[in-house]
Amino acid sequence: MHDHPCWLESAGNLVPVAKTGEQLHFYVRAFEENRLNMLIRVKDAHLPHSGKLAFMPNQKTTGYVSF
Repeated sequence: MHDHPCWLESAGNLVPVAKTGEQLHFYVRAFEENRLNMLIRVKDAHLPHSGKLAFMPNQKTTGYVSF
């Protein structure tokens, strides 16, 4: 599990700030302190400022198919 990549997915009104098409990730270091620093923005200021983060073992793939 040491130095294993972990990909982030978000849901709700809070969205991580990243480049277009970029999915945030970090490396898990077993038995060490793992911190996650990132910028977030609020999608809609009139809704509650809450959201969820999912830590996924694989990068999210798009529906793009190349021939």
